[in-house]
Amino acid sequence: MKKLFFTIITTISTISLIAQTWVQQTSGVVSNLQGVSFVNTTNGFACGANNTVLKTTNGGTNWSTVTTATIGTPLNFKDVCFTNATTGWLLADFGVVLKTTDAGLTWSPCNTSSLTPGGTWDKMHFADANNGFITGVANFSVLVARTNDGGATWNNVPFTTSVSAITGIQSIGTNSVMIAADSKVYYSANSGSTWSVSAAITSTNSNLGELKAFDFSNAYVTNRTNGNSVVYRSNIFQTWNTSTSGLTGGGYNNIDAFDNNNVMISNINSGNIHKTNNGGISWTQETLPATFGVNDLKYINSSAAWIVGSGGTILAYTSSLTPTLLNGNESSTKLINIYPNPAQNSITLKNIGDNKLVEVVNTLGQVVIKQNITNEILNVSNLQQGVYFVKIDGKLVKFIKE
Repeated sequence: MKKLFFTIITTISTISLIAQTWVQQTSGVVSNLQGVSFVNTTNGFACGANNTVLKTTNGGTNWSTVTTATIGTPLNFKDVCFTNATTGWLLADFGVVLKTTDAGLTWSPCNTSSLTPGGTWDKMHFADANNGFITGVANFSVLVARTNDGGATWNNVPFTTSVSAITGIQSIGTNSVMIAADSKVYYSANSGSTWSVSAAITSTNSNLGELKAFDFSNAYVTNRTNGNSVVYRSNIFQTWNTSTSGLTGGGYNNIDAFDNNNVMISNINSGNIHKTNNGGISWTQETLPATFGVNDLKYINSSAAWIVGSGGTILAYTSSLTPTLLNGNESSTKLINIYPNPAQNSITLKNIGDNKLVEVVNTLGQVVIKQNITNEILNVSNLQQGVYFVKIDGKLVKFIKE
C-alpha cells in the first residue's frame, strides 16, 4: 500500500463523517496559562505567568510570543479579553491593564490609578469596545471596578456584600453586569451602583464557579465544589434550574457558550470537559489527549474551542474528516497543492488539470463555493474566517481562510 503524505487527504466520493477531536497544540512556553480569547476561528490570544502573552492567526496551528514592552516589572497576566480581531485587553494581578488596538502589535497601559491600592486582580470581561469590568481582592475584601471608555479610566464599583471571593463576572451591554460569588449570583442594571441578589442556588458549603450570561434571563453558572456535579441555568434571574444529566465528579469551574443551547464546561483539577447542545438537558464528556489543570476555555462555535492551563498547555477542539475511499484504493490519490495557506482573498490550486469543477466545503459538510476554474485561481474573499476543504475529483485538501 502506498504511503500517504501528511498533507494529502485520501480520495473520497463523499464526506461520510465530520468529527470533533481535541488536539494538543505547541505553545512554545512552559509557564502556566491563565486566560484565552478568540473572536473567530483563526485569531486568538493566550496569557499567563512570567509576562507570557501568545498570539495565533491560524487557529493555534502556530503560536508566537507577543512582547508587551510597556511595563518594566515582570507581570503575571491573569486574563485576556478581545472584543474584535484588533481590540483587546490584558489584566495583570496587581491591577495593571494593557490595551491594544492593532491586534497585539503594540500595547498601552490603561490609567488604573483610581483602583483600590494593594489589590490583586484576576478576572475581566468586556461587553464591547467601551464597557468592561475587573474583579479582585484586597485586605480580605472583594473588589470590583468598571470602565465605560475602553479602559482609558477605571472607577471602583461599590460591592459591600460580604462574600469571600468573586469567581465569575460577565458584562452585559452598556450598564448590566452579573457576578458569581460564594453560593449566590448578583446582578446590577445600573453599572454596579446598586445590586440585586438571587436566592442561594447551592448549599451553603458549596461555591459557584464562572458564569456565562447572554442577558439576565439566559445565564449559566458552574459549581466548583468537588463531588457536586451541578450546573445551573436561569430562565428568569430569580429562578435557577439544575442541570446534571451526564455530569460526573463535580468541581466544574470554567464555562463558555456561543448560544443558549451550546455550552462547554471544564473541571478545575482533572481537566474533564463536558458539553451540551440542548441547553443542559444532557451533557456528554469529551475525550482529551492529556490531563492537566484547566484555567480557562473559549467556545466560539460548534467546531471551535480552546482550553489553556498548567505547563503552557493548549488544546484545540477542531473538525476532522473521516472519508469513504473510492474503490478502497488509496494509491489513486494525487497530490494537490494549495497556496497561500492560510489565505485571505484567493488561493492557487496546482496539479488539478484544466477546466475543473471545484467545491469548497465548510466543517459542517456544506458546499459554500461550487464553480469551474480554468486558471488555477479561486476567489475565496467572500468566505468567513475559518477552516475549509477544497474538493476536486473527490479529493479533499484543507485550507484556512483568514
